[in-house]
Amino acid sequence: MRKKGIIALLVLAVLFVAISLLLTDRWMERRIEGLGTSIVGAKVELDGFHLSLLKLSVRWDSLQVTNPNDTWTNLIAAGRTEFRMQALPLLRKKIIINNMQLTGVRSGVKRSTDGKVEKKIEIEKEEKPTIVSKTVQRLQAEMTAAPAWNLDKLAGKVNLDSILAILEIESPSKIDSVKDDVQNRYAVWEKTFTEKNIAQEIKDIELKITGIKPQELKTAVEIQNALTTTKEVKTRIDDLQSWVKTTKNGFSGDLSACLNTVTLADDWIRQDYERAMAKANLPDINVKTIGKFIFGSRVVNQVTQILDIAGTVRYYSSKLKSDKPEKEKKPPRFKGQTIHFPLKHPVPDFWIKNIELSGRTENGIRMSGQVTDIVSQQAVVGRPTIFNIDGSRADKAALALTGEFNYLDEPQENFNLTVTNISLTDMKLAESPLLPYPVSNGSGTFTTELNIGASRLSFHQGFKGSDVVFAIPAETAGISKKDRIVRSVLRKASTVTFDSGIKSNEDYTDFSLNSNLDELFVAELRSLASGEIQNARKKIEEHVAAQVDKSRAALQSLVSEKGTALQNQYASYEQQVQEKVQMIEQKKQELEKRLEEEKQGIQDEAKKRLKGIF
Repeated sequence: MRKKGIIALLVLAVLFVAISLLLTDRWMERRIEGLGTSIVGAKVELDGFHLSLLKLSVRWDSLQVTNPNDTWTNLIAAGRTEFRMQALPLLRKKIIINNMQLTGVRSGVKRSTDGKVEKKIEIEKEEKPTIVSKTVQRLQAEMTAAPAWNLDKLAGKVNLDSILAILEIESPSKIDSVKDDVQNRYAVWEKTFTEKNIAQEIKDIELKITGIKPQELKTAVEIQNALTTTKEVKTRIDDLQSWVKTTKNGFSGDLSACLNTVTLADDWIRQDYERAMAKANLPDINVKTIGKFIFGSRVVNQVTQILDIAGTVRYYSSKLKSDKPEKEKKPPRFKGQTIHFPLKHPVPDFWIKNIELSGRTENGIRMSGQVTDIVSQQAVVGRPTIFNIDGSRADKAALALTGEFNYLDEPQENFNLTVTNISLTDMKLAESPLLPYPVSNGSGTFTTELNIGASRLSFHQGFKGSDVVFAIPAETAGISKKDRIVRSVLRKASTVTFDSGIKSNEDYTDFSLNSNLDELFVAELRSLASGEIQNARKKIEEHVAAQVDKSRAALQSLVSEKGTALQNQYASYEQQVQEKVQMIEQKKQELEKRLEEEKQGIQDEAKKRLKGIF
């Protein structure tokens, strides 16, 4: 027994030494770097990595995670880090870390080498687009499709003669074609009324009705014959009334269609004007377009970066397996089945219970915070991943970042970031020809909120810059008029604000943005453009109107005059038929009354005769 025990110990010792030799620091370092690079899509680098199997501890001197959207900048960089793993979970291939200290954490730090990977390791693609990927795609498409502003055109001359020469006005021919159709429709109804000869039919019916004179009838037989005549006349009126009712539906539909042609004509005229303006390529200056033109790219780039991170985390979280034991499929016949019972206290495959981090931002704000429950299966621990980071600087600049990755039920990611009293010195607020200069003085506050659900997304970002002074160069000879306007606006803008919002679901994405600079720039740019451009707009409008107004007026006159005449004629027929219905009903009542009187007279006469006999 002792001999076997000694052999077992020797085997374990050999295995321990072999594993130590195989799992060298450099080998593990490369494995971790490769895995991180495949996830991020850019270089992830560790320096000074050390793994101690005896103490079950891991240590590295520095960590660099490259920003995949700017490979000369680190998304995150951290200094010396050391942590220990729990021993017992390792026997079940599970990594549990109670606490990790990340020091020297920084973001946005420039790299000394390019972090781009020549051959990005491809990950398995999702079966269908998510709300995140759909939103990113729609936002990028919107910014790509946004009109490119050429400010030089605002001050340039407009060659109106060449514009008018190439205009193709289509609405007159369309209106004339519709006018013929309207004419044909009305002609059909005129023919219908004529062939039916309603006026004569009504006249004949009226003669029949007036020819019935109940008071002049002497006998019951005459009254009964008159009642038969009223039934025949009533049948003719009913037939005529039925025809009028049936005809009314078709006539009303055609009348509405003819009235709608005037609206169609207005649409065609507007389309002609829009085509003319498109060929003229005159800039449209309004608040709605100018706000997105100034700050749109900045906001979209920021939200895209955040969504990329959230989408990556969501993607990999969906690939992690549950800790619940798998049920065996139907076993072979006459074979047993292995039943795996869940553990009383299940443990996830990977779990960092708590991370304490500290560091500073690129602009010198010292920050510290906590991240809890970075875990492979949130359902096992029953908690989402939550992070809470804040920081401050001597000049009262401060930041607060909170959020969570919640995959307990439907996937949800929530982020809130507030940065207050941050210096704007040397900062460019936007990459736009309307904001070409950095800020030389001022402070600002940023607020960002992002909420992502399974099928909806909302984003809001606000900014307010106070005591802003732009670094505008000194005036020089030959400066363009449009540059003077930009400088004039920026000198007035001691406060700069913008407010942006994104709402997205499975079917659409709405992106809105407005700024206090909008009205300032619109007023100045319209002033610059008002001369040539506004004059060109007016002449193009007049040119289109001169060619289409005659056709439109003729169509409107036809629809109005013919339609009104036919409508009045139909209304008159309808009223006359209704009057004849009332007349024949009155005659019927009179005849029925006379018949009753005649019957009563006969009865009275019979009683008298019987009385004389008896």
